[in-house]
Amino acid sequence: GPQVVGQGVHTEISHDKFMEELLRLNLQDFSPASLRSDVRMVSRPWKVAPDGSTNVVLEGTDKMMSALLEAGRC
Repeated sequence: GPQVVGQGVHTEISHDKFMEELLRLNLQDFSPASLRSDVRMVSRPWKVAPDGSTNVVLEGTDKMMSALLEAGRC
């Protein structure tokens, strides 16, 4: 599916927490079940920048990726 890059993600948070916050902050119109089935992180393990952040690649449905791009987070 389509992919987007999320930039400057803090690596102190776990993968699961990141995905929960992604839904809570950016994808309120989607259910938690749809997040688990419609989007996944394809960049692991995370490569850490000197400031402790990383970029993550997310892959998902057209609708989900469009919503992330519209939110201006990717």
